[in-house]
Amino acid sequence: MDLSERRPPPKCLGAFLATLLLVLGMAAGPKDRSSSVSASCGRDCVPAPSQFEVPRGATASAFTIRALSPGSSCSGAPPRTLKGFSIRRGAQTVLVYYIGPSGTVSDPVPIQELELSPGTYQLYAVPASGAGVTLSFVMDHRQ
Repeated sequence: MDLSERRPPPKCLGAFLATLLLVLGMAAGPKDRSSSVSASCGRDCVPAPSQFEVPRGATASAFTIRALSPGSSCSGAPPRTLKGFSIRRGAQTVLVYYIGPSGTVSDPVPIQELELSPGTYQLYAVPASGAGVTLSFVMDHRQ
């Protein structure tokens, strides 16, 4: 076949390829994205929680503790160091993570296995002067 006799591809081929790429992109859906949230308790023992949203059709998972700063007891009791945080959804406590004086960790659900469904959540550092926490997680949009 002589190269001068080659015909250009049909015009519908370009439209077909563009449509195919669009459909494949939509099938992949929104990408997962990493997020982080931080909370603290001031030196005056006033909590500074953070609010975060898990949107409809998504799940927050793969939580990791990026930072966990200890604080000093706010009560009149002998000073002691406290480390921990809680995640709440409205009035409901979803998770309490606390490291006791002996180093024991109280986490009924290991933090890396926690999955949060759509909703509005609040992260609180343990109520201790100077305490803080930063969590990272993945927002999975393929639900």
